[in-house]
Amino acid sequence: MQRTKLQNRVEANDATSSELYPSGSAGLSETCPTCGQLVPSGHAPMGPQPGKSTVPIYLLVVSVLLIVGVIGGIVWLKPFSDDCWSNFRSVVCKEPVFDMEFVKVPGGKFEMGCGPWQTDCADNEKPSHLVAVTEFWIGKYEVTQGEWRKVMGMDPPTLISMQCGDACPVTGISWVEVHEFLRKMNKDKGEKETYRIPTEAEWEYACRSGGKSEKFCGGNDPALLGWVANNSEGVPHNVGTKAPNGLGIYDMSGNVSEWVGDWHEDGYYARSAPENPHGPSGGVHRVNRGGGWDLAPVFIRSTARSYASPDNRGNNLGFRVVRDK
Repeated sequence: MQRTKLQNRVEANDATSSELYPSGSAGLSETCPTCGQLVPSGHAPMGPQPGKSTVPIYLLVVSVLLIVGVIGGIVWLKPFSDDCWSNFRSVVCKEPVFDMEFVKVPGGKFEMGCGPWQTDCADNEKPSHLVAVTEFWIGKYEVTQGEWRKVMGMDPPTLISMQCGDACPVTGISWVEVHEFLRKMNKDKGEKETYRIPTEAEWEYACRSGGKSEKFCGGNDPALLGWVANNSEGVPHNVGTKAPNGLGIYDMSGNVSEWVGDWHEDGYYARSAPENPHGPSGGVHRVNRGGGWDLAPVFIRSTARSYASPDNRGNNLGFRVVRDK
């Protein structure tokens, strides 16, 4: 009798099954749903069952990563339990006690000082040098007269323009008086050294939109970015009324010249620390940056440096705040 190919195949599989499965069930065969081979009954790999769904492992991994990302994003956006939001430029948080808005400045390295993209540089802007700064939060605006009154409980010691009002930057303020304001802020908040003014390196890095090659703070057009002598009509203006820089920070060029924490020394750039420099250990004058409403555009350049004694109340002197937490 002629044997069919199917019979030969069944017997061959039965013989193999007898060796692999000596339980006596080898003669009962079924077709494996995944491999198409005949295997002993009950030993076929299980395929997807009707009414049951299988979730690929990669979908589980993606789901976990999304959950972790959402939680991490909440922590990242709310570093000090304030109202925070993000836009295409940056992340901004408003702290609840003083209603000040702070912009997140991611850390990074940049060429500080007068690089080949800058012009009209003074000697104290040289040499350009590589500096690294860590992440910090800086005021979106210069400190205003209204914020001064809220913290100090009195008018600023000098009022350059009475028409400007609460939204006008504090002007004619000394470095010493700035630190009285900061001490009051920290005391009222109940935290130690939470608020301060930026270092000179932090200030320039933030001004240049995270260390970019910008002649002014945010670009190359001073009229668009700042209030200076040829467009201010001789007075400071409300903060935030010119264009912001690339991080969404306003008035870093012009309006008022901003005190920073560093002492001034002409030759310091040649020996500056490469990471988070704080300037010389001592000196006679403190640095201020950004230029003011009464100066020509050359003095509001992103690398321009000015300085004055700590008790100086120059008409165009103001400040902005950094928050450490």
